[in-house]
Amino acid sequence: VAFNSSLLPVKVCTDSGSCNPNDVIQGLSYSADNNAKVVNISIGGYDFSNYTKSERYTLPMLEKVQKNGSFVAVAAGNNGFTCKDKHFMKRYEYLGVICSWPAALPSHSDLKQYFEKDLGWVSVGAVDENNKMPSWSNKAGIMKDYYLVAPGVNIKSDYKDGSTKTMSGTSMASPHVAGAAALLFEKYPYLKGKSI
Repeated sequence: VAFNSSLLPVKVCTDSGSCNPNDVIQGLSYSADNNAKVVNISIGGYDFSNYTKSERYTLPMLEKVQKNGSFVAVAAGNNGFTCKDKHFMKRYEYLGVICSWPAALPSHSDLKQYFEKDLGWVSVGAVDENNKMPSWSNKAGIMKDYYLVAPGVNIKSDYKDGSTKTMSGTSMASPHVAGAAALLFEKYPYLKGKSI
């Protein structure tokens, strides 16, 4: 989408594809330390409240990313969650509804201050070529003020063996939004992520 952009790859998952939330948080901190203006996160999991609430990990990361004025696009998830349904499982206790982490971070009231300043954070759902949302795309729900949709069905993408592969998912949609943000930063470099 933004073909003149410089890329800063940040590995936060193992070769087998498992991802530790602390590594995701450290990856975001690393991005801010290296002045990345746009970040894409095409991964997600449960709401790990102990990570979200952690002053040791989450808050310093958000402070760095906000200070850098970054724009962060996060895949909303592919579970078909409405992000409205209440659930009483321990993993969703802090969030209160079934949703995906870290896409739902802006919905946490104790973190609101970071998302109301210079930090632009968008959860991205998927649509097909007819602008229809597939049933598997997580919906806006509690993230309604931080939610967009983008093409995420039958997207040709780079693949891990160096080839290309046609795939579907919010992980395909989120980079479209990140690329659009990068184009805006190219044109208006003085803007902050929140303005984008």
